[in-house]
Amino acid sequence: IAFAPLLLTACNDNSYRGPLGPPGPTANFQVLHASPDAPSVSVLVDGQPAFGEIHYGEGTGELPISAGSHTVAMQALTPAGPTTLIGPTTVDFQENNDYVIVAEGPVASIGPVVFAHPLSVVAATATRVQVLHAAPNVPAVAVYLTAPGAALAASTPLGTGSLAFMGGIGPSD
Repeated sequence: IAFAPLLLTACNDNSYRGPLGPPGPTANFQVLHASPDAPSVSVLVDGQPAFGEIHYGEGTGELPISAGSHTVAMQALTPAGPTTLIGPTTVDFQENNDYVIVAEGPVASIGPVVFAHPLSVVAATATRVQVLHAAPNVPAVAVYLTAPGAALAASTPLGTGSLAFMGGIGPSD
């Protein structure tokens, strides 16, 4: 249940209008909105609009960006106009890496959490799993990946067995 909001919408219709797909080295990135009391957000990359209205529990999908240092900011879309919630913060996008930038926590303490890992191909017979603990009022949890009906007592949790708020596990194949 703690992770359900992130699973509700893995991708939305927002199209990136920033420095994507240029010739030369690239990395991939995506943005997730996991702040339960924040309004919809927009994302700026290097001060330019990148993604429009992203609602709580939504993400942007994975997109290429030129490798190198970029600033990322997230703005709350309020009736009075955009209000910066996060950043700008600098992210050094390394070539051939994937970055998940998550807006996590209640508005009063919202912050970006960046999860990075090398890009790699997932075999056709495999699945890649990454888990983020984005529920601010839930204590640390154990995460299990088992066959249906398996007894958790006889199973080994992923990671260290204790995943705290704003922490992540994986990606794991």
